[in-house]
Parts: sequence; C-alpha cells; structure tokens
Amino acid sequence: MSLPSLKLSLIALAFAALTACGGNSDDKPSVPDAAPIIPAPGGVYVGYFQEDVTNNPEDAIAGAFVLSVPGTDANSGTKLTMTYAGCQTSNFGNDNGIKNGNAYGASWSGLLDATSQSGSIFATYDPATGYYSGVYSNAKGKQLLNLPNCTQYYMAALGKFEVFPIEKNLR
Repeated sequence: MSLPSLKLSLIALAFAALTACGGNSDDKPSVPDAAPIIPAPGGVYVGYFQEDVTNNPEDAIAGAFVLSVPGTDANSGTKLTMTYAGCQTSNFGNDNGIKNGNAYGASWSGLLDATSQSGSIFATYDPATGYYSGVYSNAKGKQLLNLPNCTQYYMAALGKFEVFPIEKNLR
C-alpha cells in the first residue's frame, strides 16, 4: 500500500470510529459564548504619562495627563493636558481623534512650555479596570527645552499613558 493511500485509509478509519461513537456530520462543535464588547464610555479621564526611557535616558519625565474622550463612536474635538514641571505655564493641546469601540486614536497639537508641538495618541479601553492605556508621540522628536528661571529638560519623542475616569474611586 502506498503512503498516500495509507493516509487516506487512516482518515477514513478515524471518521468511521467517530460516527460509531455517536458523532455525525450534524453535530456542531461546542464554542464558548464570547464576552460582549462593551463600548468604552466617554468623559474626562485623568492619570499619568511617562516618557520613554530609551528615547530620553537623560531625564525621562512623568507627569499628569488629562484626556477628554467623546461619548459615542465618533470624531472628537477635545482637549488634553500634559504637565512637566511646577514652574511652567499651562500646557493645553487640541485633540482631533476618533473613538471606535474600545479604541481611541487622535492627532494632537498645542503649546507645551510655550513651544508649538504636535503628535499622535493611540489608546485602548479595558472594561475590567475602566482605564484607557496607550502611547503618544511628538512629531518634532526629542528636544532640549530651556525655560528661563525655571528648568531645562529634554522632551521625549515617545511615551505611554494611563488614565481613568475622573469620578473613579481607587480605594
């Protein structure tokens, strides 16, 4: 008996054994029910950002991060805030993004320490924790910023962030 006909005989034998045990072509495989996708809620989210330490080993900064997410799957025109140091002026950016299910992506632009900056954000929502976590980028890349009478620091080109609903109690 040749190898291909031996394989065919074994397959036929296995099929015959399965049907003899009560299995037939009408049986459907048991598939567990998938958890329903819960769309991410909108609202004001607050948390932290952390600059990428590989991109900015000199002084990778962590700070406060505030993100306003639209309530429906739609384009947004929201604000985000990043704070680097206590002696700075306010840093606000405009966010032009879209929320789709549990994903949020945006381009942003605004003033960070009186310098015009822009970049992108991508985050996913975790319904178990109620948090968005994601990454951001700065289109101008890594930069040395000197704030007279305040501080001098490097602004990284990349970072990550986590934010939670402003009304969430973390006890």
